[in-house]
Amino acid sequence: LGLIEAIDPAHVADPKGRLTAAKVYLDRAKALDSFVLDPGQPAVSLTQETIPRGADKVTGELERATTVAERKPLHDLTFTFGAGILYDSNVTLLGRNTYAPVTKDRKRDFRAMSSFQIDYVADLDAYAPGNAFLKRWQVFLEGRANSTWNARIHDFNEQYYGATANVRYEIVGPGAVEQLDGVYAHVRYDYDQIMLGNNGFLAYNRLRPMLQVVAFERFLDTQVFFSYERRNYQEDLFDERFDRDGDYFSGGVNAQLDFGRWVDADKLWGEWAWGGLAPHKTDPAWRRPLLFSSGIEFTSNSTDGDEFDYSSAILNAGVIVPFPVGIDFVVAGVWEWQDYWQNSLIDRNRRPREDFIQEYRFRAERKFFLTQNYKDDFEYSMPLNLTRLVMTVYGDIRFTIDDSNVRDRLGQSVFEYNRIQYGAGVRFDLN
Repeated sequence: LGLIEAIDPAHVADPKGRLTAAKVYLDRAKALDSFVLDPGQPAVSLTQETIPRGADKVTGELERATTVAERKPLHDLTFTFGAGILYDSNVTLLGRNTYAPVTKDRKRDFRAMSSFQIDYVADLDAYAPGNAFLKRWQVFLEGRANSTWNARIHDFNEQYYGATANVRYEIVGPGAVEQLDGVYAHVRYDYDQIMLGNNGFLAYNRLRPMLQVVAFERFLDTQVFFSYERRNYQEDLFDERFDRDGDYFSGGVNAQLDFGRWVDADKLWGEWAWGGLAPHKTDPAWRRPLLFSSGIEFTSNSTDGDEFDYSSAILNAGVIVPFPVGIDFVVAGVWEWQDYWQNSLIDRNRRPREDFIQEYRFRAERKFFLTQNYKDDFEYSMPLNLTRLVMTVYGDIRFTIDDSNVRDRLGQSVFEYNRIQYGAGVRFDLN
């Protein structure tokens, strides 16, 4: 009866009524499934937990569907703190068969990492409930500061400071078109300042318009984007032809496929999907689907000098697999083909430079929800309510391989290198 209520067409216009009616029968089914064999002993399930798990699954899905149907305006502030340790096999990106400078003969080092970030996101009708115009607009703001400190190679310490502002406009809302969950237009601006060894290294401004299409009950999330970036390298040059300042353009498509309807943590592992310190079942983090992502990007980069003018094609792909007890395993790869426009001043035969860069990443992480008394509508609270504290523990390995055709007059492959990074860390998110 609970399942019938859950799919009854009579409840289409009243999702909250559907949830209430179905929950009455589903809770009764769970109670009837419970049986006490011996007084004083815990109750057991007559169906080996099939009915309780199924009832909880249906109830959770209905609660999520009801939240979407009632749509509260998003309003969330998140503070993020992180720390980690990393072993880097090639901090200085020293090329193969390349002699290191006398003052920089070390390339391997341990690195300590720290990060701080503030994110704020809001649907503008959170400030004027019921306003049909503001309902279509969303604002995202972010400030960040990240540092990496080397144990010995101090002049390659890195500091990153940046800010982001993104404005989203809803062109087509959920339910307006069959099989279409939303069409959104974004305009994003980023500013970043990078310091190397406590000295200024790079500052850039980036403008990125984007069109996002979500379809087929959120199975497909596609983004088409264009990016313009103005870079300012704050380095001393011995030859203006090596000036990397300039205009960097890119455009491409990214897509994510959510296979949660067929494969997710609940379907794979049942009661072992999460384990201890799990999120509420109404929390979006509870759902851990199998995700696949892929994208392609094309760049065209014109600098103030000559040596570093190039175009490239970049292909990326990744998969997130839900493991038991709340662990997510990530496998990702990036492949970039770079073609430089000018004859290289470094190459002994003055050939145009060609690079093929590969990066592979393997990561395992687990989120622990340290507070269990947070509100189910934590993303929609007005005023803000910072009660949800999540700790993420992770470990990852990254491999980078850069193959280049350039050989200098000594036969050294100065742009060609291998790099392996082993890292582990912890992150805290408060919202």
